[in-house]
Amino acid sequence: MKPRLHLVGIFHTQHTLEYSHCAFTGKALRFPVMMQKYGYHVTEYSNEGSASTADEHVAILSRPEFEALYGARKTTDFHGNDATIGSAGHTAFESRLVEQMRHRINEQDIICHPFGHAHQRLMEEFPHNQHVETGIGYPTLMPSSFRIFESYAWMHYHQGKENRNGRNYEWVVPNYFDLDDWEPSYEPGEYFAFLGRITSLKGMDTLRAMADYLKYPIVLHGQGDATEWAHPNIHYKGPISGRQRSDFLRGAKALLAPTVFTEPFCGMAVEAMLCGTPVISVDYGAMTETVQPGMGFRCHTLQDWLEATDAVDGLDRKMIASTARSRYSLEACGAMYDKIFRQLNDLYRKGWYEVSYFNYNEIETEEKPFADRLATWIKENINPVHCLDIGCGPGTYVRSLRDCELEAVGIDIDERVENIPHLYRQSMFDCNFTAELVLCLEVAEHIETELSADVARSVCDAVRQPGILIWSAAHPEIGRAHV
Repeated sequence: MKPRLHLVGIFHTQHTLEYSHCAFTGKALRFPVMMQKYGYHVTEYSNEGSASTADEHVAILSRPEFEALYGARKTTDFHGNDATIGSAGHTAFESRLVEQMRHRINEQDIICHPFGHAHQRLMEEFPHNQHVETGIGYPTLMPSSFRIFESYAWMHYHQGKENRNGRNYEWVVPNYFDLDDWEPSYEPGEYFAFLGRITSLKGMDTLRAMADYLKYPIVLHGQGDATEWAHPNIHYKGPISGRQRSDFLRGAKALLAPTVFTEPFCGMAVEAMLCGTPVISVDYGAMTETVQPGMGFRCHTLQDWLEATDAVDGLDRKMIASTARSRYSLEACGAMYDKIFRQLNDLYRKGWYEVSYFNYNEIETEEKPFADRLATWIKENINPVHCLDIGCGPGTYVRSLRDCELEAVGIDIDERVENIPHLYRQSMFDCNFTAELVLCLEVAEHIETELSADVARSVCDAVRQPGILIWSAAHPEIGRAHV
């Protein structure tokens, strides 16, 4: 059985085609359609007015509530300072989101975050669920269980910046598109297109330099003020969304994407190629993966750019469209997401590396009654100030102790504990905690014989004197049993 998916919406807008110039919004709009094709039940949490196709749509903010927070915003308006993390709108959305999700979510369900860094609170409120950032576009602030990037360039950039090696549970799936929204054209147009934010970061200085030499005009569509780059050969037409983007891109000779930003994906480049329009871009970031030979040109110097504009008519626009449509369709990318979610479901049930790996859900079910009895006995007979569970697993005993109003924490080497409150990923040989009461239950049987003395010493060192150590192990003949 496939896990249910809970899609967290974008707090500062509605999911509509008219606002598709926001990459996060566009992806959230298409995600339910894509995953439903693969048999997933999708619950979407977004504001009233979203064009949701999910199996269940939960309206978080009503239209009057939204307008009270943001004003009567146009669908083409790009979000501003009022859409920041910690703003009144974000806080209101988060509070309502948590409330609504509590009524619907099961522990085996997966929470999908297209705008992951906005939803730290969900990690805290639902620590036992798997949280997946689906298609990261910008630096994340959320310690997600799993991350799905849009390009290898962006994944490697983050892994290097975070000073860590690769992780087995990080993937790359490109942005995905509904092919019906992008109609190809196989005849080159009479203008060069630019689509995106009007800013130096997106390469406006390069466009301004090219305008002096081009025989055809550069037509701009996007958010911002183009006054700084005014030129007789540059024509700014304002922002566009939905079907207008397709008509604009398919009618162009080529899309110019001279960004100086290390693009996580650059959806406008793929949108152009879906229409059969070649892309002239830079030679770094995600462009190295999307703008492949025959699909356009990657440039370094102004001379490169000008030569590319002369050469684009020689490219096969039918090949560009067919290649892009085979790579970036909902079906193609949905198959990749389906594989990832099946792997995560397997992880939930059995573990990552081997089928015998401890299943946290099974442990919780089996151990909770005994943990509750033990915690009650400790409270009534010992009543320690601090408790420490070494080799805590999913934290069953820690939760039972805290339910008895005892201060308790746990440590384990399993990295899954990083997302569970009051649990810490530490080795017993490098433990930062001590306590009057220390538990070490069913850990010793997993320790190699030659390390047994060191283990015993480390566990005893964690006991504050005078204190108590409760130690148990699984009997080799009868399995899990406290002896």
